[in-house]
Amino acid sequence: MADQGLYTWNKEAAGSLKDMCDELTCPAELNERELKERGMLSSELVVYGYLPMMISAGCVFKNTAGCLKAAPGNNIAVLKDDKKHEFKVLAECSSCRNIIYNCVPLVLFDDEKLLSRILADHLRLSFTVENEKETWAVIESFKKKKYDLPFTRGHVTRGVE
Repeated sequence: MADQGLYTWNKEAAGSLKDMCDELTCPAELNERELKERGMLSSELVVYGYLPMMISAGCVFKNTAGCLKAAPGNNIAVLKDDKKHEFKVLAECSSCRNIIYNCVPLVLFDDEKLLSRILADHLRLSFTVENEKETWAVIESFKKKKYDLPFTRGHVTRGVE
């Protein structure tokens, strides 16, 4: 299974990886039309998850509280912007980098019409910064096909310019 890091923006890219991978994960940047053009055969669509906004080489932890390699523990911090949005930051200590996630998760699982048009072979709930309680709440929301907290549709309805 190829994750989003192995990029399959179009049919050609997906085709070249298809020989090496049984299944591909669709890029989060594609809109509905582009997903259809790319083709969804043997593809997985992320329908829930906090999407990475940036991967930084400068470690938030090392530059504030101190390097976590010497004191492992909670490797998630929160950054606030000028509008008081909270962005979770995950430390990847093995490579001294941070992943900064969007302040709201991508949610597509509650839009059955959209999913029936896209026709992905598999749907994925992608958990990264959620605690156990939050994870189970998302699973219950997925079962009910209803999500009550703030979220984004990502690029699926508008695409990347």
